[in-house]
Amino acid sequence: MMLKKVMAVCLFSVALVGCNDNVSGKFSGTWVEPNPDSNSSTVTITAKGDHYEVNHVDPMMKRNSTFDVKEDSNYLKTISSDHIEYTLISPNELAFGNDKKVMWIKK
Repeated sequence: MMLKKVMAVCLFSVALVGCNDNVSGKFSGTWVEPNPDSNSSTVTITAKGDHYEVNHVDPMMKRNSTFDVKEDSNYLKTISSDHIEYTLISPNELAFGNDKKVMWIKK
């Protein structure tokens, strides 16, 4: 009887681990343009459990926006429309949209 209880607890624990929907964290951090100046854009990505919060600041475009995205392999997509916002080219290189041109490097 005791063995059945132990087995039940173990199976329940394994099931809970499988339900972990947290993001990988590979996008987290501050991303800057390779040769920054006063007009350079910065992207700050913060893990928030099952999604990321992005703060994109671009002084030249007068943009300062914060929005939530979801992780899909090497892409960050908008939650509502599944539009690709950013692509992870390598662990230290980030591109805008589905473009393969490196726009930011990890700081």
